[in-house]
Amino acid sequence: MSLETKEVCIAVIGTGGVGSVFINQLANLHKTYPVSLRLIYIAMVDKALYHSNYSNINIGTAVDTMEKKGVAPPNFSSVIVGDNTSSYELWESITNAAKEGDSFIFHESSVGAGMPAISILQEMVETGDEITRVEGVFSGTMSHLFHNYSTTSGNSGGNWSETVRQAKNLGYTEPDPRDDLNGLDVACKVTIPARIAGCPIESPTPLLNVELRGRRN
Repeated sequence: MSLETKEVCIAVIGTGGVGSVFINQLANLHKTYPVSLRLIYIAMVDKALYHSNYSNINIGTAVDTMEKKGVAPPNFSSVIVGDNTSSYELWESITNAAKEGDSFIFHESSVGAGMPAISILQEMVETGDEITRVEGVFSGTMSHLFHNYSTTSGNSGGNWSETVRQAKNLGYTEPDPRDDLNGLDVACKVTIPARIAGCPIESPTPLLNVELRGRRN
């Protein structure tokens, strides 16, 4: 008796630091995973790679092929864009709609580097627990910077700007490292579990130190 192989069609929008690593992981999973993973669309800001019938794209060479032979992204008639700076009202509307429609929202990678922190908080709230405190390291970037700039031996790791530059080259920072340095990335990450715990935080901005708000240099 043979079981029907399940297919999962995947579109990847964004092939920067995270997207390119994700595609490499797909290539490895494609060889061993019991589910058929089909990459059918890949795009960046001004280029896209896809077939008119959305047949398979070679995962192993997708990024290189797109850079060499990519075309302008298609003009879809309907596009849904998730704004990660959205208000609490919109966040609440989306979560309520998911509950009413018996649907799921997954954003585990937004906080905690993929560890099941979000799902654990959600399960605790759904079973009636009251979240009174959430502690953690909310910026792996800043941890990396401080660890390398001021080592445990007491010796400075070098020039601060060079330390930041190295972290960016390694893919540890936000596309604009200033979003890490001014605290915005941490504020955004704190906002997510806080909202899950029931705190109606309208925006991450008020969580920033007043002197750091809007600081870009």
